[in-house]
Amino acid sequence: MTAKESVFSLLKREKADEEAGDSYRQKQEWIAALGKLMAQVRKWLESAEVETLLTVEEVQLELREPGLGAYTAMGLQLTTPHGKVIHVIPKGRFVVGASGRVDIECGPKKAVLVQVEPGAWQFAQLAAAQGRWTFKDFNEESFWEALNDLLA
Repeated sequence: MTAKESVFSLLKREKADEEAGDSYRQKQEWIAALGKLMAQVRKWLESAEVETLLTVEEVQLELREPGLGAYTAMGLQLTTPHGKVIHVIPKGRFVVGASGRVDIECGPKKAVLVQVEPGAWQFAQLAAAQGRWTFKDFNEESFWEALNDLLA
């Protein structure tokens, strides 16, 4: 067996181990959850796109996480008529206190979305005065409120 064949054999065994394991299932569930989230956000933005108030582009992001390895996930880039850009960016599946995190960023401002259970997202905000996190359900109204805060 050549060195190349030996390396390929090792990599094929690793790939088979990953696909048979729990991390593969978790990765696929996470990518599916992100797809559903981005589709929902796109739906909410349709009227703004129709009126050419926002340009919405899907972006493919290459991510790497311990426990999941490398994967490709979809994010969004929203651009206003004046060129202000808002990024909807998956940050990771494994986060403290949640089963995933997505940030909505515009310059230095950020809104943090966490998946509290499959298909259920909430905005998380650190309340500095109380020294604890507060949560707000993610729905169309809270999404537009977050965009308003980011663009103000």
